[in-house]
Amino acid sequence: MQLRDRWKQTGEGSVVQRQDNWRFIVVQFDPQWSRPIELSRDVRIRRGLARGFDTVPIREVLYPGFADTEGDTFMLKSDPRAPTVGKPFARHSYDPQAALQEFADAGWKRGEDGRMVNVVGEAARIELRGGPVEGTEVALMADSWRQLGIDAAEEIASVTLARDNEYQATFPALALRAYRSNAELFPVFDSRAQSTAQNRWQGLNYSHYVNPALDSLTDMLYATTDERQQGQLLKELGEILATDLPALPAYFRVLMAAVTKDVNALVEDYAGGTGPGSGPGLLSRNAYLWDRR
Repeated sequence: MQLRDRWKQTGEGSVVQRQDNWRFIVVQFDPQWSRPIELSRDVRIRRGLARGFDTVPIREVLYPGFADTEGDTFMLKSDPRAPTVGKPFARHSYDPQAALQEFADAGWKRGEDGRMVNVVGEAARIELRGGPVEGTEVALMADSWRQLGIDAAEEIASVTLARDNEYQATFPALALRAYRSNAELFPVFDSRAQSTAQNRWQGLNYSHYVNPALDSLTDMLYATTDERQQGQLLKELGEILATDLPALPAYFRVLMAAVTKDVNALVEDYAGGTGPGSGPGLLSRNAYLWDRR
């Protein structure tokens, strides 16, 4: 990013950008690990958490000056099906007062000392896990919830634990995650892909979310090649995610590449392909066209 700003002044080259994976927070749904249990059982708690943290400062810290980082949808901007899907998570935009109301409706109330308590009067506590390089965003998210009175704990995994699938699948409350975008996202929420001891913790569904309607729509999505039908199915899947909130939306990651002024490469095509399922494409897909100026 420093290079980008310097080159804007000097003209020595360009730093190009594109959207990468959708970033989100998964919720633990398996009752043997879920703490507090009401997080998995009451969507009002999840709505309160979604509306209770502000993604703007997170995006400004991580990607200052970059566009297309807003996470109101899981669809890449370049995907032709994106307009059909729209922005299903826009309904959960940052609103602390609305968040407090959601918590109150679910029995979590803030006392005179400012601390949130649950229905039995105990401190409302959640833990947010992140990977080895995710400390900044985890801290910003947890701080937003603390301002609402929640006892938000942070846990940053070591490099070793970040590679441990059992550790990843047995988090107690919330875990920061990214896994592709567009139609490629849904194995993360497929009940048949749960990560369990029986399958040696190999499934992609670390949160153990179960929704037969989502599973059925996912099968239909992967069984059709018709772009219009895919768009409609993706819209319905997005509605399930935004309504049931097995994941709280965060932002889009950004990938960057630096190209000096004497090289003709990437500047015109780094955003990637636009065909269904193509995503951003490969960095070097047009390498045969690259040349020195």
